[in-house]
Amino acid sequence: MEDEKLLAVLPILRREYDAAVAKHPTFAMSHAEAVSLIAEELGELARELNDAWDCVPGAQERAFVEAAHVAVAAIRTMQMLRSEK
Repeated sequence: MEDEKLLAVLPILRREYDAAVAKHPTFAMSHAEAVSLIAEELGELARELNDAWDCVPGAQERAFVEAAHVAVAAIRTMQMLRSEK
């Protein structure tokens, strides 16, 4: 069951990853910048989750998209760290 849930979101993550790379080919020039980018996306996710909690129309779907953005920022940070080896 959990594998099915993971497999269901992977294509969404791939689409968001491709869009992020196309829009911002260079992700971060430092660890501090990577943290800043993740924090920015996390703040946007928090705002949408709060709105979803308050039953603001469309907030749950926007939160879903922002969660993908957080994941993509984390993936790109992982790639940056691997390339530093």
